[in-house]
Amino acid sequence: FFLEIFMGSGRLSQSLKSKLESAGRHDVQVIGFDLLQGRSGDVLNNDTYQRIMSLINCGRCLGVWLAPPCSSWSTSRRFDEHTHAPPLRSRDHVMGLPSLDRHNRRQVQVANALMQRTSDFFISCILNRVPVAVENPAKSLIWQTAQFRHMASLPGVLAARLDFCQYGEPYQKGTRLLSWGFPPSIASMAKTCGGRGGRCSRT
Repeated sequence: FFLEIFMGSGRLSQSLKSKLESAGRHDVQVIGFDLLQGRSGDVLNNDTYQRIMSLINCGRCLGVWLAPPCSSWSTSRRFDEHTHAPPLRSRDHVMGLPSLDRHNRRQVQVANALMQRTSDFFISCILNRVPVAVENPAKSLIWQTAQFRHMASLPGVLAARLDFCQYGEPYQKGTRLLSWGFPPSIASMAKTCGGRGGRCSRT
């Protein structure tokens, strides 16, 4: 089986299922986890966390894909006439600005806990020799955390940058990947946009 954690719309899972069916691999299951499923998909729920760890550790997991929520880590948050999404972090305060109100502090604490569990899953995969990848926007401050810097420094971990517009999407969405155990081609397949002046190099 293959795990997609923080699956969101489930596009990756659906694509993988389709490719497995086309290849006649009906024996491979794709299991997804997301908060939209309720407590059973909430990685901050200890039962769910332990279940995922057990799946990673069981010896039958073929791979894990992680895409933790990026909203609180965004460097594009600002408070002006265009948006009411004030910054929650900075490069000097990656784990949260000290001046946050109670609501925003809670939002940051939840995101920090999700980041820590993402790191736990990533490292557990490596220890169990399970291929693993994690994605987040290229400019996300999550890459500046001690946990993600440590992950990037581990032997065999590959980093790659890609832009979604190079794969047919109508938006650029610069994204960074860290991967371990997948064929090196997962990094070599990463494409970035070379367009200028708002024009996409693919179109």
